[in-house]
Amino acid sequence: MRVLGIVTARGGSKGLPRKNLAPLLGKPLLAWTAEAALSAKKLSRVVLSTDDEEIAGVGRSCGLCVPFRRPAELAADNTPTIPVLQHAVAELEKAGESYDAILTLQPTNPLRLPDDIDGAINLLERSSADSVISYADVGERHPARMKFIAPDGTVSDPPFAEQFEGQPRQSLPKMFLRDGSIYLTRRNVLMEQNSLRGRRSLAWIIPEERARNIDTPFDLFLAEQMLLRLRAPGPMQILVAESLGFSESALAVLHGMGKVVLADLDRPALLSALRNIDVLWVRLRNRIDCEVLDAAPRLRYILTATTGLNHIDVREAEERGIKVVSLQGESEFLRGVHATAEHTVALMLALLRRIPPACAHAAEGGWNRDLFRGRELYGKTVGIVGFGRIGRLLEPILSSFGSRVVVADPNCRDRAALSLDQLLHESDLVTLHVNLTEQTRGFFGRDQFLAMKSGSWFVNTARGELVDQEALLNALESGRLAGAALDVLAGEDEVHSRMHPLIQYAREHDNLILTPHIGGCTWESTEMTELFLAQKFRRIQQCAARGVAAGA
Repeated sequence: MRVLGIVTARGGSKGLPRKNLAPLLGKPLLAWTAEAALSAKKLSRVVLSTDDEEIAGVGRSCGLCVPFRRPAELAADNTPTIPVLQHAVAELEKAGESYDAILTLQPTNPLRLPDDIDGAINLLERSSADSVISYADVGERHPARMKFIAPDGTVSDPPFAEQFEGQPRQSLPKMFLRDGSIYLTRRNVLMEQNSLRGRRSLAWIIPEERARNIDTPFDLFLAEQMLLRLRAPGPMQILVAESLGFSESALAVLHGMGKVVLADLDRPALLSALRNIDVLWVRLRNRIDCEVLDAAPRLRYILTATTGLNHIDVREAEERGIKVVSLQGESEFLRGVHATAEHTVALMLALLRRIPPACAHAAEGGWNRDLFRGRELYGKTVGIVGFGRIGRLLEPILSSFGSRVVVADPNCRDRAALSLDQLLHESDLVTLHVNLTEQTRGFFGRDQFLAMKSGSWFVNTARGELVDQEALLNALESGRLAGAALDVLAGEDEVHSRMHPLIQYAREHDNLILTPHIGGCTWESTEMTELFLAQKFRRIQQCAARGVAAGA
């Protein structure tokens, strides 16, 4: 989306004369809007619309383009904003330029941030709305508390306030006031409908402390005080969004770097908590996508003690300058983390020995062992697809059970490896340990299940998105597979429904075992990985302070 930013700054002003050039912490008021606009990543161009030569000169010195002069008839006290914007767009279109949306930037809102601009544009890009306009919570100035005062001093309630009489502030419906920082409008809405809002408008919420519109000397004083407060150095705000059982050692490291908030947040609560957060630590409960990033204008780091990153929109984060810090590539450290390998073997044994249905049978008072005659790992051929860290940890464990281990991995150079087809034809049990990439997404599907031995077993503790889940379900229903054990499902952030096909199947059949991605979830591995990640993040901060790149 090509977005044009138009800074509107006329020479005249009644409330505060020459207010667009009024000094604010040593800079003209106009400069604050120019800096925010030019620092934003999503604006294609920023121009200044003014009738005043001095303002034009200041705008140029701030880096703004002044490609035309606003005519005097569009610079009067009573001139609406829309004709001013339409004039600017028409002038640029005559020069061959074209834009999809127009962002109105009033210099009288100096506390607007580049993140507000980029966030609003991202919001419009992802929606079919006509506009995005900024609002601030009215807070204590709620309309329900407003009164009419007659010339004789008599106080009366407006009609809309009567129903809220006597209610505490916390129970009043939230209301918002347009603050003027952001008016982002699709080009056709502005030019053809003569509107800044259009038929459907979305809100970009500005914190109350930054909702300052300069119209009087007192407004300027308040803006100055708030800027001084906002610019004062403060501790880094770190939110641990899933803190149940969080490592005490890791917490001690984080406390040395900033103010830490420990919480246990679902998605709505997470979205509400991010406004002033610099560092977000997550596990796997919530998907960190554009909506989450939009809610976190100050976010600089996302920390996750995982090797897989499919719960984070990494590309979007990087485009916004947010660094994702994880365990990817930490091979030497990860060789000492055994939890997922142990869980994989546990699932194999549970599947072959039919432990879950046997446990349920005994809990219901049954004691008939003949119903649960199982199979042994001894003498079975186990095929490991993907011979990385987990695969290499599994091989000696499985060998100690007396299993024959074969592997398939095109990158394996230090031992004999089979093709995937060969492995599938030979294996009694196939276990998946492949990294999720765009190339491996959904690679294990119908053809692979048909290539497996009839009556074999399948285990996946890697990532659910590696497997065509419909093909897996068909293989179970047809009897091609004797059983499967899964610690992962595709789209786990959306798996909260009993209607999921694999969850439905598992409720009705005892040859599918599901666990909720607990492979790495042990006290020992959590302590090790969270402490390691906290120490890695501390090294990154220390190196940044010295101006050098951080190593692993």
